[in-house]
Amino acid sequence: MGKVVSAILQRHFGEIVQTVGYDLFTYGSKPISMIVRSTGLPRNLVVESLRTLLKFDLATFEPYNDLEVIADYKLLPDNVLLLIRYPRYLLQIKSKYGSEAELLVEELLQQATCTATKLLFTIATKYKDDKEKNITIIGLKDMFISLVTAGYIQQAPVAELKEGSEIPTLVPVATIIPDLDSRALLQAMNVGHINDINDTGELMRFLLEKMYLTSAPWAPESSPLCAVEIRERCRSAATDKPQLHQLIYTKKYIEEDDIQKNAMLVNKECKQLTYKLMEEHFISVQPMRKAASAGGMAKAIYLYHVKLHNVAHTGLEMCYRSLHNVLRRAAHERSAHARLVDKQRRVRTIVHGMRLRGETQRNIDDVEETLTPPELAVLQGVEKRLKQLSTAELELDRNLFIFKWYFMYPYTE
Repeated sequence: MGKVVSAILQRHFGEIVQTVGYDLFTYGSKPISMIVRSTGLPRNLVVESLRTLLKFDLATFEPYNDLEVIADYKLLPDNVLLLIRYPRYLLQIKSKYGSEAELLVEELLQQATCTATKLLFTIATKYKDDKEKNITIIGLKDMFISLVTAGYIQQAPVAELKEGSEIPTLVPVATIIPDLDSRALLQAMNVGHINDINDTGELMRFLLEKMYLTSAPWAPESSPLCAVEIRERCRSAATDKPQLHQLIYTKKYIEEDDIQKNAMLVNKECKQLTYKLMEEHFISVQPMRKAASAGGMAKAIYLYHVKLHNVAHTGLEMCYRSLHNVLRRAAHERSAHARLVDKQRRVRTIVHGMRLRGETQRNIDDVEETLTPPELAVLQGVEKRLKQLSTAELELDRNLFIFKWYFMYPYTE
């Protein structure tokens, strides 16, 4: 898991934040002085890295050894893993609310925290010349209020100081809908900055819907009926060809000879698959001794069975290893073709500007022809591989999400 966390931090924040984050993951909670000593980085870079981690809710802090003047920082690896879920968030928002909501959420994910006025101003300024998107400040304002009402955008925790302590504590607050002045936003668009906007009265309290107040969305216990239905469905699910693992799990305890008979496989193939499952820790063996007959020795038999909790741990580790390999491979593809990708990005930027200025198609074609056919073929291959790796990354994240919720329920033999 540590290698996966390190690769994710490097891809999103760079090597310095990766070094600090991996140091916290390896050694646990530490104060700034110990982080500087173990990483060898300058103190100012360590402080900036910790600010980045805290800003994106990837780390937390608490008093160091009951000393109220020194903060102890700790990495939150589960939150780091959520970074690879950003594309899934954006797809969900776009399919439910449209492209304007996707732009709002994407910008907020990139900035971690932002005021409502700055968020709307940034997006409206960025896409004011894009006639295809047709972004308006009024439409962004209405969509922002809809996202806040639905609970997709929430107010950040507020830092408060306890009595006798110099270390602040983040206290969650109720999300309120800001009172956005459309005229002030339009004026800021014309001026080009938002410094003159009066934030007095920007926020107003809003009563959350009854469901948010009366029921906790992340309750520690789920309905027993749901667990039973899921378990029975997993047991009854079958494929066209019987699988050894499924067969052993259904029978609970089964001998090797019975596995071959029920699976209807060749004896050699059945043994190879059984031993392979044992080697990968998907099945376990329980030795038992039969009662000795008169004048004979006691005979030992071996019963194969499935420990679902151990299998889940094995699957979780396999997902972590696969995710690390996918991230490393994607980083290698980007670095190996960085020059060509950067050239393509510059060409696209120039062509986009020419089209906005209304230049002739001939001039645009001349710029696009700076990318030769062999270069375009290489870029198509790189984009295809990166798309495949991105798809694999999302599927692995989905599996990790399922494993996480499985381990949240109490384990019973």
